[in-house]
Amino acid sequence: MYQRKLSFSEAVDRALKCNYFNFGGRASLSDFWWFLLFCMLSFVLGVFLGGVLGEAVACAIGVFVSVTLFVPMLSMAVRRLHDVNRSGWWLPFAITGIGLVPLLIWFCSSSHMDMNVYGDIPNMVD
Repeated sequence: MYQRKLSFSEAVDRALKCNYFNFGGRASLSDFWWFLLFCMLSFVLGVFLGGVLGEAVACAIGVFVSVTLFVPMLSMAVRRLHDVNRSGWWLPFAITGIGLVPLLIWFCSSSHMDMNVYGDIPNMVD
């Protein structure tokens, strides 16, 4: 048995279609980082396109993309913490600045390779 790495399109598809408001369960490393890349690229592309059309449009597009992707990114971060056997309640500590350090470490850590209170190991293949 091994943990399958998701592709970019699989991770984005799962995050937006299946797990938009899902704060339960677990998300693997590939799930999290591919979706984070998608969010950053969407924001940059939206601002760039808006910049071509004008400053007000750039601001509007940037705000629209940020608001649209906020909930799925938040749910993805909570599920990623669940995957390393941590509670999603660690996320508010990012506001302190110091809390970013353990969060970054946990976001970069490999999956907890046992079933935990948050569910089964994500993306396992026989």
